[in-house]
Amino acid sequence: IAVPTRNVSTTPLTDPSSNTDTLPIAATPQWSVTKVAQAYDPFHSGFYLDTDITYTLKLCPDTTIGNLNLSDVNITDTYPAGATVVNSGGGSIDAAAHTITWSALSADVSSGCLSKNIVLNFPTSTFSNAQAVENRVDVTGTPVGGTNGPVGSATISNTLEPFVFNPTPQMSITKGAMVPTNNNLDWIRDDDLGTNHTITYTLSPQSTGNVPLTAMSMSDTFPTNEIEVLQITTGVYNAAGDVNISYQTSANSTWTLKGTYSRSSSVTLNHTDFGSVTTGGEYLTAIRFDFGDVPVDFQATTPPTITASVFHTFRDGTNPNEGDINTLIHNCAQLNAEDNATTPQPLAQVESCKDVEIRDNYAVPK
Repeated sequence: IAVPTRNVSTTPLTDPSSNTDTLPIAATPQWSVTKVAQAYDPFHSGFYLDTDITYTLKLCPDTTIGNLNLSDVNITDTYPAGATVVNSGGGSIDAAAHTITWSALSADVSSGCLSKNIVLNFPTSTFSNAQAVENRVDVTGTPVGGTNGPVGSATISNTLEPFVFNPTPQMSITKGAMVPTNNNLDWIRDDDLGTNHTITYTLSPQSTGNVPLTAMSMSDTFPTNEIEVLQITTGVYNAAGDVNISYQTSANSTWTLKGTYSRSSSVTLNHTDFGSVTTGGEYLTAIRFDFGDVPVDFQATTPPTITASVFHTFRDGTNPNEGDINTLIHNCAQLNAEDNATTPQPLAQVESCKDVEIRDNYAVPK
């Protein structure tokens, strides 16, 4: 039993100095019953024939103050005659009465909601398009110090419709950054610049729709005025296949294929692996990952990374230690793909940017 706070009456006490007055307080059971049908998936919100539909039944305390625990709780779900019970959620099925029952349960105010899930299917052999189906749940129980009786009920009504697949190609990308020499935070002190102080960017592409994608590629153009790329890892992904790595340099803006690598294991590529990058002042300016065809929910299980050193003096001569305080190193990555239609169409490009701040050393404690 949850005990409420004392509420003193405005009626004067016989002895105002006494603190031993007793006021009767009656706790009452305060519970609500709800029933909801879950969406088929994020891309289909209808109530479909010949598909498995999950219902969630809940018995929840309305309050923890002045409420009563329940014992001998019985939950009875009455489903439409002719529906197929795919999963009874541990309840006992009475096919003749088309009910599912859970008996002798307990509901504790301090434990929150008591929940049950069932899965039903409405076959077209019994049900029809635009038919409304009603599903009801009734709960009985015994409150502490009371007698068994109704606690509550809930009814849900939905209109059936044929399932029509709604192809929804979608994708997302997330770019992160951390500074290993600053406890992996995403900022750096201006007196910590130089070749020993690096930024590691992570790139996380994902297919978030319900159809495969084609021609997926991810690119990153580096902020080369502030950083020099030292190392790239190819990443690990949840689908078999290869990833082609191409690059651009300060001397060649044409995409050049570096190599083809398995998606199942990550390979580390140092800037010295990119040929002419180490000679004559040439440097990496952009990288591209070509994944080709990818399945539903394609994603990086070990995201690819880009590691770069931050210049103490930027390429344009700017020196953050000389008043250029709170400089932002701005870096964005883009993800492109096409859908899997007979004539593939490009999806809208998605982009993720990450700013790494160079903070004044006097404003940030060491």
